[in-house]
Amino acid sequence: MSEPTSAGSSTSATRVNVGDIERALDRLWSALHEEEEVGHGLTRACMSNLIIACQTEEQARDVTERIPELVERHPARVFLLTACAPKVNSIEAEVSAHFRCSEGNRQLCAEHVDIRFDPAVAGRLGSVLRPLLIGDLTTTLWWASNQPPPLSGGLFDTLAELADQVIYDSVGWPNPAEGVRAMTRWVMGEERPVFNLAWRYLKPWRRILAQVLDPAVAPGALQNIDSVSIEHGPHALPMAWLLIGWLASRLQWQPQKGEMQSGSDVSWAFRTPRGDLQVNIHRCSEGVAQVRKLKLAWQGAAPGRASFHYADDHWLSLLPEESTLPATSIPARKVPLEMMIAAQLAHRKKDPLFEQSIAVAQVMSGVLNR
Repeated sequence: MSEPTSAGSSTSATRVNVGDIERALDRLWSALHEEEEVGHGLTRACMSNLIIACQTEEQARDVTERIPELVERHPARVFLLTACAPKVNSIEAEVSAHFRCSEGNRQLCAEHVDIRFDPAVAGRLGSVLRPLLIGDLTTTLWWASNQPPPLSGGLFDTLAELADQVIYDSVGWPNPAEGVRAMTRWVMGEERPVFNLAWRYLKPWRRILAQVLDPAVAPGALQNIDSVSIEHGPHALPMAWLLIGWLASRLQWQPQKGEMQSGSDVSWAFRTPRGDLQVNIHRCSEGVAQVRKLKLAWQGAAPGRASFHYADDHWLSLLPEESTLPATSIPARKVPLEMMIAAQLAHRKKDPLFEQSIAVAQVMSGVLNR
């Protein structure tokens, strides 16, 4: 049944009836045991249940390539769900396994269940998955679709009922303003941990802004900011939105009104402890889905400005020709998706700073003209 092992390997997938998934996993485990040579052992590692939801086969292919590396870092029982209508009103399943070798012994890292389903029967997935979840382990839903979760037509709600933690990515949403409105409302009503991968993408931005605008470096800058402008690549408006939410939550900016000025521009007016503040966000027609540039200016006793740029070489830099502060740069290389997911699976607490930023983002969505 299995292929030769190396540092990491996988068995071939076996088609099974949906009602026979658990027994098929037991048979797979037994077969791997029988293949072991005398003196060698097979151990099993499992730290989580992981439900991955895809709404296209293209998404599922991308995720499938990432699963071996993901479970190498965080062993789990994995359920990959793909809405693709294999047959009318049907649910199809395949089982396989991923394992790694260490000093001649194999360790099972993941029992992998592929489920392809007709969207018309998505409501049945809860009853299919519930008995298959390992009861004493945390269950995480990774929403790998680029459809905003609350706008998925009920699939997200069905799967979220099974989860102790939810991971999603707001970058790539086709209608970002509508998605942010819906998702911020949902997140704010949640008691369990919810994590947006866009928050991790913004880590270098949060880091360089905190360093450059530190009161010891630029006295009075943070308190006296009066204008902010951001440029972002296609599909990255939610990321820029969240970055402003973080700044506003830290600096006590209160959203007053917002305007969708065109298909590529958004602006907000904020009330700050100092006075009024204008934020403008512009969408570039091409480039990576990332915040590309951020400019801000401040008044007060020592007025100044700062311009930050995310370059194609994955460095985030303060541009000296457009700034009154000394030049600096930090690495901002994007972490592979499977590594981010694995790290989040091991981190099961709510992030207060993210939640505070989301709270402001929700208010920003509420004052934005429709």
